[in-house]
Amino acid sequence: MDKVDKIIADYNNGQIDDIIEGVFNDDVNLFYQYIDKKGRFDDLHYDTEDTEDYNNYFLYFLANKNPEKFLDITTDSFGDVFKTEDGEYYIGTSDYSDIAKLFCENRYSLSPKSVETILDGEDSVQWSDYTTDDLYRDVIEDLTPENLQLLFETIIREQKIITADTELLEEIAEEQDNNGNLELNSENLSRIFRDEESAKSILNQLEEQGSEIISNLYFIHESAYNDAYHSEVYDNIMDALEEYFGSKPEYVYPTEERKKGYVKIKLDKTNFFNYLRDFIYENRKYPQTNFDYYGYYLYFIAQEDDCLKAFAPDYADWSKTKENINNFFPDYF
Repeated sequence: MDKVDKIIADYNNGQIDDIIEGVFNDDVNLFYQYIDKKGRFDDLHYDTEDTEDYNNYFLYFLANKNPEKFLDITTDSFGDVFKTEDGEYYIGTSDYSDIAKLFCENRYSLSPKSVETILDGEDSVQWSDYTTDDLYRDVIEDLTPENLQLLFETIIREQKIITADTELLEEIAEEQDNNGNLELNSENLSRIFRDEESAKSILNQLEEQGSEIISNLYFIHESAYNDAYHSEVYDNIMDALEEYFGSKPEYVYPTEERKKGYVKIKLDKTNFFNYLRDFIYENRKYPQTNFDYYGYYLYFIAQEDDCLKAFAPDYADWSKTKENINNFFPDYF
C-alpha cells in the first residue's frame, strides 16, 4: 500500500486527527488539496460515523472544487428540494404551512396562520362582513350599463306597488295618472336611478314588500370587497416570496402519475449555491450544525434567516372592488 492509499484508508477509518495533525500541520484544507492533486479526492468517504466530524470541511472544499456535486449532495439532505432534468432546483411542498413559517408577525404584518390561510385559498375567509353603508354610492353608481339594465329588468319582474314619495317619483306618477303610484319600466327606471333619493326609495319599498334585491346588492358588495382585499393580500405575500427566492410559488396540479398536487418554488441556482456554501463555511468547525439536522430546506431557512413580512392594506382596492361587482353581478340578477 503506497503512502496515498495509506492516508486515504486511515482517513476513511476514522484516524483523521492523527493524519491532519501529524502530516498536514493541523490544516484539513491542506490535506484535501493534497489528496485532490493526487486525483483521489473522490475516494474519501463522506458522512460516515468515522468522518462525520469533518463533513462540513469536506463539503466546503467540495463546493469550491465541484459545485454541481456539492449541490447534489446537499440537496439529498433536504426532503423538500429536487433537481429537474434541466439542472434547475426547486422546493416542493404539499403543505402551505411550510411556506407560511417563513413569515413572522409584528404589529402590522400578517401572522403565519393568516399567510397559510391566504395561500391555501380558503373560501371561508372574510375580511369584513360589513363593507358598505351606502349601496347607491358603492354599487349602483359603479354598475356598467349592461348590469344596470339587469337590475331594471329584475325590478320590473317583481311587479311591486311603488308609492311616489319623492319629487321625481311624484312627477312620474302624475305623468302616468296613477293616483300616487308608479308603474315601473326601463324608461322611467333609467330616470329614477339617476336620482339617488328616488333610487333608494324604490329599493327600500321593494325590500319592505319582500324583495331580496337589497340583500343581494349587499352580498355582491361584500363578496367583491373581500375578494379584492384577498387578492391584494395574496399579491403582497407572493411579492415577498418572489423577492426572497427570485420566483413566485407555482401550484402543480395532480396527474395520473402524481395523484396529489403540490406547490413548487424555483430556486435561483447561484443564490442557492452561495447560501449553502456560506453556511458550511461559517459552521465548518461545528459538525453537529449541518443540513441533515434540519431535514427540509424551508425549515432550514426559516431557522437561519430573518423572517419575511407581508402586510394587509387598510381597505380593499376600489378599482378591483368595482371590477368584481360588475363581474359578480350577473350571477345574482
